[in-house]
Amino acid sequence: MSEALPAGFLTIEEAEPPSDGPDVELSCADYSQRDRRQYETTNLPERCATGTPQQLTAKLYACSGGLDSTRYMEAPKLRDMPSMEWEEARVALNRLVVDLKIGVHSRYRYRSSYKAANSDLVALAEFALTARSFDFKGKKGEHAPKFRKERVDAVTLRLHPPLSARLQDATHDRQITARPIVQTMQGRWQPNDALLHARVPLPDGGNVKIIEATPEQAMASLGFVRHWLADREMRRAFADDVAQWLLTDSEVTAADYAEALFIADGLKFMYGKLAALQRHCALDADLSPASGNVGARSDRAMVALGSSAPVN
Repeated sequence: MSEALPAGFLTIEEAEPPSDGPDVELSCADYSQRDRRQYETTNLPERCATGTPQQLTAKLYACSGGLDSTRYMEAPKLRDMPSMEWEEARVALNRLVVDLKIGVHSRYRYRSSYKAANSDLVALAEFALTARSFDFKGKKGEHAPKFRKERVDAVTLRLHPPLSARLQDATHDRQITARPIVQTMQGRWQPNDALLHARVPLPDGGNVKIIEATPEQAMASLGFVRHWLADREMRRAFADDVAQWLLTDSEVTAADYAEALFIADGLKFMYGKLAALQRHCALDADLSPASGNVGARSDRAMVALGSSAPVN
């Protein structure tokens, strides 16, 4: 299936991870609090390029500076893994972790890691995942066990949270789009200007603002987005597996991690577009309970509601 969309792919990473818990709040307020850029962007997140384990073993990594530094200058010393000593490996790992600018938040423990650019996350994955069983040069001393612990921390506390949070975001939006629109609007619906200015993809590779879309364009976009999501959902199991493998420090490659991020970001992106379209179709049909017109549905609303059960 074609995934063609306008060139210039980028990743929007402004949202915070949802809180843990069995209940998901399906309020329109979720959308009104999001940055408008998330709606107006037309670019699917891109897949970060990386190499094979053999290529990454031979890659040159910056390994100069202090072991506990929180800010580094440009590295004058570069080494591939076979040329590194254990202390240099610790420095190389710490430099990549520092690049993520890890922060601590009272509710979201690794908030800045969640917002980290995919290129920085994959750069850390290239070293931390490839070095899983690598035996560096020189005497092990205290540096070998410390490196092994720091590497596991980098995988479980730095690489896992961003992937897991994006998968949770995608699940959150999928739950919103799966419920009958009228049910999610009851008692808390408010028009959201940001939704109306959202740009949604069209089958021909173009895009259109929801507020400017014709009925035919709205229906075509809904069909395209749903078809795209049905195809991508078949790949979600792999991203879920990678997230679980990271927690147990199983055999995961940097390419696996980059692919999992690509899948999670794409699902989050498209479910957000689908939710915006469905909200607009309901608004277009004036389906809010306050209107007293729940039974009146336009063609666009019928498409948006899809197989949702009628609301009596």
